[in-house]
Amino acid sequence: MNESALAKLEIGRLNFQQLRFEPAIHALTSASVKFESLQLWEPLLDCKNILLRIFAERDDQPSVQAIRQSLEELGQKYGLKITARLKYTFGVAALLKGQNEESVSYFQDALQSALSQDRKEDMCYAISGLSIAFINMGKLPEALREVYNLQVFFEVLDLPDLKIATLLANAIVLRKLQRLDQALEVFQQAQELLRVRGNLYFQAHLNFSRALTLKQFGNVEAARYLFEGVYQMIHPSNLKTLYRDCEIELRDLGYIGSDEYDLLLDIANNFCLEKEKGRVEFKSQNILLDLMGMFAKNPGDILSKEIITQRLWGQRYDPEAHDNKIYVTIKRLRKLIEPDSDKPRYIFRAKSGYYLNKEVKVLCR
Repeated sequence: MNESALAKLEIGRLNFQQLRFEPAIHALTSASVKFESLQLWEPLLDCKNILLRIFAERDDQPSVQAIRQSLEELGQKYGLKITARLKYTFGVAALLKGQNEESVSYFQDALQSALSQDRKEDMCYAISGLSIAFINMGKLPEALREVYNLQVFFEVLDLPDLKIATLLANAIVLRKLQRLDQALEVFQQAQELLRVRGNLYFQAHLNFSRALTLKQFGNVEAARYLFEGVYQMIHPSNLKTLYRDCEIELRDLGYIGSDEYDLLLDIANNFCLEKEKGRVEFKSQNILLDLMGMFAKNPGDILSKEIITQRLWGQRYDPEAHDNKIYVTIKRLRKLIEPDSDKPRYIFRAKSGYYLNKEVKVLCR
């Protein structure tokens, strides 16, 4: 029966790599039940890691949280030792929820556990997690350091999928550092490995990142070709974030009309596309970008002054200190994004705070 569960794990992994998420979920869920009954924890964690990735790509945070809770319950039920792989899995869960600092703590703990037991594969997974978390946090030198640490391991360990993921992380860091020629070279190295592996999940992410690099290079036509390829390759309900990102890039390049949306917000690249105003750059106005992101991710929901104060400035709301500050910040945001800031169509005032007009169509990346 162990062989049957292992076969389902591999079927689930293959379906995930080929972007067939529904059969992947079915196989991995079935395998997880069997592994738990046999108390085979490492393959169980493999199942959970893939499921976490699938649900994160679908932007299904309740399912991500449910897996994390199930792992905590397993630990309590069976008295599981907190292994390096389990810590890594908790780190992945935190990473996929956007909790980057918490994920770093888990990955560092996982690395220490792996080092103490001389488990080199677990070391690699922990270091890979650290590199991604550092990229998300904008700590590019630290991310690059972890990438170079992994490259040493790959000289003696055969971990092809992790090597591809590391090459992608390396190239993304190089692109963000404006070392575009080097980034394209590393993307090509990853592509050579993908020709052998045939992993569509990695291929979609590689093509998108390579397209961003080509766009920065000024090679718009080549970038458009890759963006369109990814856009057609993936299903919008599976790789939700990547699909939205492709859509925004193609609209920015003028290859998809913007009539469907009133405003497209690209948080990663600090700009939005407003239906009448066109491209609006936030530049270094990070407070305005964060505030707009809060509204765009919660259309129609009233954001109280308490919430705005805590999330923007990390402070407890004090009417005397913050009322005018919030008012001025909202006014600046309206002036930036509204076609007519005196007659706002996006940001509305409520008795207890502010909210994004749910009648407007906003796409947030």
